[in-house]
Amino acid sequence: MKRSELNDEAKTRLNYSRKLVWRKIKNREKEVTSMSDLTKEGLRYITGRLLKEAVEATEESREDKTDLFKAGRATAYYEMLDILKTELDIRDEDLHEYGLNINLERALI
Repeated sequence: MKRSELNDEAKTRLNYSRKLVWRKIKNREKEVTSMSDLTKEGLRYITGRLLKEAVEATEESREDKTDLFKAGRATAYYEMLDILKTELDIRDEDLHEYGLNINLERALI
């Protein structure tokens, strides 16, 4: 159906919906730009938490090698940390500051 074929109420609803979508897009852009406010300290904290959880998941996986869920969970943590380590390394960040100056494959797989 073409816009010209819509009645006034439908046109009003369509315009309202478009405005809501546009506001959501604008708000999302603000959220993304506010991510740049994430400090190194905050990123170190997040990385530390991920490392702690990854070690626990790896230990659980090693204790019960038949549980595929535990193995998948440990692998997921490894993948996240590997990506994070690569991105920090590309940006010439000191991996030691983030606790990522380790061989993740040896430690978590």
